[in-house]
Amino acid sequence: MPASLKTTLEKLQKESNLWNDQIAPLNSVASSIDGLQLTGVSAGIFSKILNAYNAHCADVSSLVQQGATEAGEVRDAIDRSAEAYRNQEAESSEVIENTFDR
Repeated sequence: MPASLKTTLEKLQKESNLWNDQIAPLNSVASSIDGLQLTGVSAGIFSKILNAYNAHCADVSSLVQQGATEAGEVRDAIDRSAEAYRNQEAESSEVIENTFDR
């Protein structure tokens, strides 16, 4: 494997790991936001704005959860790119070997 391809694959793996490392913290934040919702009893005199507050919490939690999902999709796309590079290298090597083995 050429050094440039090896370097590219290493960089892709680093990027994949970076995105993968974001998934758990984002899921944790989404769970924490879910815990911020209030009930009528704990809202006290602010019970009239309770529904808007809880809807906002749900929206923010949903957006953070989507961020975790998107991070996983980016990681998967990077992994597919790295695999395509590996496969292309293997196919190219096979063609070259078969060409000169005649």
